Amino acid sequence: MPFVDSGYGLIYDRELNLTWLKDANYAKTVGRSPNGGMTWYEAMSWVAGLGYCGVRGWRLPSAFNLDGSGPCIGDNCTNNELGRLLTTAKDVSAVNFPDPFSTIYWTATEASDEFVYGFKLAGLKQGKVEKAADTPVNVFVFLAWPVHDGDVAAEIEKRLSTAVFRSLALMFFRFHRSVPDKAVAAIKIDDGVETPVWTCIPQRQ
Repeated sequence: MPFVDSGYGLIYDRELNLTWLKDANYAKTVGRSPNGGMTWYEAMSWVAGLGYCGVRGWRLPSAFNLDGSGPCIGDNCTNNELGRLLTTAKDVSAVNFPDPFSTIYWTATEASDEFVYGFKLAGLKQGKVEKAADTPVNVFVFLAWPVHDGDVAAEIEKRLSTAVFRSLALMFFRFHRSVPDKAVAAIKIDDGVETPVWTCIPQRQ
Protein backbone atom coordinates (compact mmCIF):
# COMPACT_ATOMS: atom_id res chain seq x y z
CA MET A 1 0.00 0.00 0.00
CA PRO A 2 1.52 3.34 -1.00
CA PHE A 3 -0.56 5.24 1.57
CA VAL A 4 -0.62 4.45 5.28
CA ASP A 5 -2.26 5.92 8.34
CA SER A 6 0.85 6.98 10.25
CA GLY A 7 -1.02 8.18 13.31
CA TYR A 8 -1.23 11.68 14.76
CA GLY A 9 -3.99 12.50 12.28
CA LEU A 10 -1.67 12.01 9.31
CA ILE A 11 -1.61 10.11 6.03
CA TYR A 12 1.80 9.16 4.64
CA ASP A 13 2.56 8.49 0.96
CA ARG A 14 5.50 6.11 1.14
CA GLU A 15 6.27 6.26 -2.58
CA LEU A 16 6.37 10.05 -2.90
CA ASN A 17 7.55 10.63 0.69
CA LEU A 18 4.72 13.08 1.39
CA THR A 19 2.55 13.58 4.47
CA TRP A 20 -1.04 14.84 4.37
CA LEU A 21 -3.33 15.86 7.18
CA LYS A 22 -6.18 13.36 7.52
CA ASP A 23 -8.51 16.28 8.19
CA ALA A 24 -9.65 17.44 4.75
CA ASN A 25 -10.82 20.76 6.18
CA TYR A 26 -8.43 21.46 9.03
CA ALA A 27 -8.91 25.22 8.66
CA LYS A 28 -12.54 24.78 9.70
CA THR A 29 -11.60 22.42 12.53
CA VAL A 30 -9.23 24.95 14.10
CA GLY A 31 -11.61 27.85 13.50
CA ARG A 32 -9.67 29.63 10.74
CA SER A 33 -13.04 30.43 9.15
CA PRO A 34 -16.60 29.13 9.72
CA ASN A 35 -16.51 26.81 6.71
CA GLY A 36 -12.76 26.63 6.14
CA GLY A 37 -13.00 28.77 3.02
CA MET A 38 -10.38 31.36 2.14
CA THR A 39 -8.77 33.12 -0.79
CA TRP A 40 -5.58 31.76 -2.32
CA TYR A 41 -3.55 34.49 -0.66
CA GLU A 42 -5.05 33.60 2.72
CA ALA A 43 -4.51 29.89 2.11
CA MET A 44 -0.84 30.38 1.19
CA SER A 45 -0.26 32.47 4.30
CA TRP A 46 -2.16 30.09 6.60
CA VAL A 47 -0.39 26.96 5.39
CA ALA A 48 3.03 28.62 5.50
CA GLY A 49 2.49 29.54 9.14
CA LEU A 50 0.83 26.29 10.17
CA GLY A 51 2.33 24.38 13.06
CA TYR A 52 0.94 20.86 13.48
CA CYS A 53 2.21 18.84 16.43
CA GLY A 54 5.13 21.26 16.56
CA VAL A 55 6.04 20.67 12.90
CA ARG A 56 6.18 23.53 10.41
CA GLY A 57 7.01 23.61 6.70
CA TRP A 58 3.57 22.75 5.31
CA ARG A 59 2.53 23.82 1.82
CA LEU A 60 -0.30 23.63 -0.68
CA PRO A 61 -0.15 20.74 -3.17
CA SER A 62 1.31 21.18 -6.63
CA ALA A 63 -0.92 21.14 -9.71
CA PHE A 64 1.84 19.74 -11.92
CA ASN A 65 1.84 16.09 -12.89
CA LEU A 66 4.10 13.83 -10.88
CA ASP A 67 6.64 13.75 -13.73
CA GLY A 68 6.77 17.57 -13.81
CA SER A 69 4.63 17.97 -16.92
CA GLY A 70 1.30 19.78 -17.16
CA PRO A 71 -0.55 21.00 -15.24
CA CYS A 72 -3.51 18.86 -16.27
CA ILE A 73 -6.62 20.85 -17.21
CA GLY A 74 -10.08 19.30 -17.25
CA ASP A 75 -11.62 16.18 -15.71
CA ASN A 76 -9.86 13.14 -14.23
CA CYS A 77 -6.64 14.91 -13.26
CA THR A 78 -5.34 12.04 -11.17
CA ASN A 79 -1.61 12.27 -11.86
CA ASN A 80 -0.81 15.14 -9.50
CA GLU A 81 -0.36 15.15 -5.72
CA LEU A 82 -3.98 15.80 -4.78
CA GLY A 83 -5.41 13.60 -7.53
CA ARG A 84 -3.16 10.75 -6.44
CA LEU A 85 -4.27 11.13 -2.82
CA LEU A 86 -7.96 11.05 -3.75
CA THR A 87 -7.72 8.06 -6.08
CA THR A 88 -4.93 5.90 -4.61
CA ALA A 89 -5.36 6.17 -0.84
CA LYS A 90 -8.26 3.70 -0.84
CA ASP A 91 -7.26 2.01 2.42
CA VAL A 92 -6.86 5.28 4.32
CA SER A 93 -9.89 7.47 4.88
CA ALA A 94 -9.77 11.22 5.32
CA VAL A 95 -12.00 12.84 7.92
CA ASN A 96 -14.13 15.99 7.81
CA PHE A 97 -14.55 15.48 4.07
CA PRO A 98 -16.46 18.35 2.39
CA ASP A 99 -19.23 18.29 -0.21
CA PRO A 100 -17.43 17.31 -3.44
CA PHE A 101 -19.82 19.26 -5.65
CA SER A 102 -19.24 22.61 -3.99
CA THR A 103 -15.57 22.32 -3.00
CA ILE A 104 -12.42 23.44 -4.80
CA TYR A 105 -8.99 22.95 -3.26
CA TRP A 106 -6.25 25.47 -3.82
CA THR A 107 -2.91 24.43 -5.28
CA ALA A 108 0.37 26.30 -5.00
CA THR A 109 0.76 26.46 -8.79
CA GLU A 110 0.18 29.89 -10.29
CA ALA A 111 -1.16 30.31 -13.82
CA SER A 112 -0.66 34.09 -13.97
CA ASP A 113 -0.56 37.13 -11.70
CA GLU A 114 -4.31 36.84 -11.10
CA PHE A 115 -5.03 33.14 -11.60
CA VAL A 116 -3.95 29.91 -9.97
CA TYR A 117 -4.86 26.25 -10.47
CA GLY A 118 -7.69 24.88 -8.37
CA PHE A 119 -8.79 21.27 -7.94
CA LYS A 120 -12.52 20.51 -7.87
CA LEU A 121 -13.44 17.30 -6.09
CA ALA A 122 -16.37 16.44 -8.34
CA GLY A 123 -14.91 14.94 -11.49
CA LEU A 124 -11.36 15.45 -10.20
CA LYS A 125 -11.38 18.55 -12.35
CA GLN A 126 -8.48 20.96 -12.39
CA GLY A 127 -8.47 24.41 -13.92
CA LYS A 128 -7.66 28.08 -13.49
CA VAL A 129 -9.46 30.14 -10.84
CA GLU A 130 -8.99 33.65 -9.53
CA LYS A 131 -6.66 33.97 -6.58
CA ALA A 132 -9.13 36.28 -4.86
CA ALA A 133 -11.98 33.75 -5.13
CA ASP A 134 -14.11 32.74 -2.13
CA THR A 135 -16.16 35.91 -2.13
CA PRO A 136 -19.71 35.87 -0.68
CA VAL A 137 -21.21 35.59 -4.18
CA ASN A 138 -19.18 32.50 -5.05
CA VAL A 139 -21.06 29.19 -5.23
CA PHE A 140 -17.95 27.19 -4.36
CA VAL A 141 -16.01 26.91 -1.13
CA PHE A 142 -12.25 27.18 -1.64
CA LEU A 143 -10.26 25.11 0.85
CA ALA A 144 -6.64 24.33 1.68
CA TRP A 145 -5.39 20.79 2.24
CA PRO A 146 -1.88 21.04 3.73
CA VAL A 147 0.84 18.64 2.59
CA HIS A 148 4.39 18.27 3.88
CA ASP A 149 7.48 16.79 2.29
CA GLY A 150 8.85 13.83 4.23
CA ASP A 151 7.52 11.60 7.01
CA VAL A 152 6.02 14.00 9.56
CA ALA A 153 4.98 11.20 11.94
CA ALA A 154 8.61 10.14 12.25
CA GLU A 155 9.56 13.73 13.05
CA ILE A 156 6.82 13.91 15.69
CA GLU A 157 8.06 10.66 17.25
CA LYS A 158 11.55 12.12 17.40
CA ARG A 159 10.30 15.33 19.01
CA LEU A 160 8.16 13.44 21.49
CA SER A 161 11.13 11.33 22.53
CA THR A 162 13.13 14.51 23.06
CA ALA A 163 10.27 16.10 24.99
CA VAL A 164 9.92 13.07 27.27
CA PHE A 165 13.66 12.96 27.86
CA ARG A 166 13.78 16.65 28.73
CA SER A 167 10.77 16.34 30.99
CA LEU A 168 12.36 13.45 32.88
CA ALA A 169 15.64 15.34 33.12
CA LEU A 170 13.81 18.42 34.35
CA MET A 171 12.00 16.38 37.03
CA PHE A 172 15.31 14.87 38.09
CA PHE A 173 17.05 18.22 38.47
CA ARG A 174 14.06 19.79 40.21
CA PHE A 175 14.04 16.94 42.72
CA HIS A 176 17.78 17.00 43.35
CA ARG A 177 18.58 20.68 42.99
CA SER A 178 15.31 22.50 43.62
CA VAL A 179 15.21 24.34 40.31
CA PRO A 180 13.22 27.61 40.72
CA ASP A 181 9.86 27.83 38.96
CA LYS A 182 11.06 30.66 36.72
CA ALA A 183 13.84 28.42 35.42
CA VAL A 184 11.37 25.63 34.77
CA ALA A 185 9.11 27.97 32.83
CA ALA A 186 12.03 29.01 30.65
CA ILE A 187 12.61 25.45 29.40
CA LYS A 188 10.45 24.89 26.35
CA ILE A 189 10.32 22.20 23.69
CA ASP A 190 8.40 24.28 21.16
CA ASP A 191 6.86 27.71 21.11
CA GLY A 192 4.34 29.67 19.08
CA VAL A 193 2.65 26.77 17.28
CA GLU A 194 -1.01 25.87 17.00
CA THR A 195 -0.64 22.31 18.25
CA PRO A 196 2.53 21.71 20.30
CA VAL A 197 4.14 18.29 19.98
CA TRP A 198 3.23 17.17 23.51
CA THR A 199 -0.51 17.51 22.73
CA CYS A 200 -0.33 14.92 19.94
CA ILE A 201 -1.55 11.40 20.65
CA PRO A 202 -0.68 8.58 18.20
CA GLN A 203 -4.25 7.45 17.47
CA ARG A 204 -5.21 5.67 14.29
CA GLN A 205 -8.79 5.74 13.01
